[in-house]
Amino acid sequence: MLIQDLPEYITPLQLKDFLRIGQRQTYQLIKTNDFQAMKLGEYNLFSKEKFTNWLEGGISG
Repeated sequence: MLIQDLPEYITPLQLKDFLRIGQRQTYQLIKTNDFQAMKLGEYNLFSKEKFTNWLEGGISG
């Protein structure tokens, strides 16, 4: 999966699949201050733009 294949707002499952990590690791990552979730009912959604910025920062930093 490529970054451009992700939708504008990403679910935790999509993060898990994209990063190829486990469910526990995904939720541990989400709980950090690095991710700002938008809560929609009981669902967490993440901005693709913010995720991309985080990812690029993680790679270069």
